[in-house]
Amino acid sequence: MSVHVSGPVRVNSPLSARDAALAGLGLALLPGYLADPMIKSGKLIRVLDGFVQTGSSLQAVYPHRRHLAGKVRALIDHLVVWFETHPM
Repeated sequence: MSVHVSGPVRVNSPLSARDAALAGLGLALLPGYLADPMIKSGKLIRVLDGFVQTGSSLQAVYPHRRHLAGKVRALIDHLVVWFETHPM
């Protein structure tokens, strides 16, 4: 299930998402290393436990494809194949 979310604040950093949530600006999907200390201290509360996918992910971030070096493309292709046969 996918839900489109829009609002007055958009961030592209988990630190900024955490800070926005701490300021009371809404919900944030945060990695455990950022959320857990805030949850333990009572500054944040966990919501939607049954609806958020758990598990690890790996993301490759690179500039626009027109400027992608062949070595980088080869590495990404290799990692895709490797993780398909060696799931985490």
